[in-house]
Amino acid sequence: MITMVLWGGLSPVAADEPDVIALDPAARAQTDVPPSRVTVAFTDNVKQDSATIVVKNSAGAIVSGGSFVVEGNNIYVDLDYNLPRGTYSVQYRATTVDGVPFGGSYQFAHGPGSFTDSAFSSWSGATDIPDDVRLPGDPDPADRDDSSSAAPDDDATDPAPDDV
Repeated sequence: MITMVLWGGLSPVAADEPDVIALDPAARAQTDVPPSRVTVAFTDNVKQDSATIVVKNSAGAIVSGGSFVVEGNNIYVDLDYNLPRGTYSVQYRATTVDGVPFGGSYQFAHGPGSFTDSAFSSWSGATDIPDDVRLPGDPDPADRDDSSSAAPDDDATDPAPDDV
């Protein structure tokens, strides 16, 4: 059984940033059958050379096998065969048409899940890229000037919808 949740506007940080319109498995989904892949769909196409998805189990081991694929507005990655029951964390990234990296994270479970407080979180900007989705050529986070950084954006973490 494939679970997909559709909604718009999860992470509107930049005006020209594509919105996430679907996550499969959905945020906080609890699947009966182990999923074979993770898909993140956006309102607009994303750049092939700057998109990625990393999926980890609760012990922090990567369970997204092989390479990821970008097809138009979808990014997906295959998962290890026959995932054991447990909670999995997904981090993804893409780049806007003007070159600004953005992304987010969420969790799903195969079987009953134990989830963190935030159902879905998002980020935008080169200095906010999480290590798991950092690509060669991204700025080193140690070079960030924290004295000029803006206050945290209260809208940066949006709850996933309870019902669709």
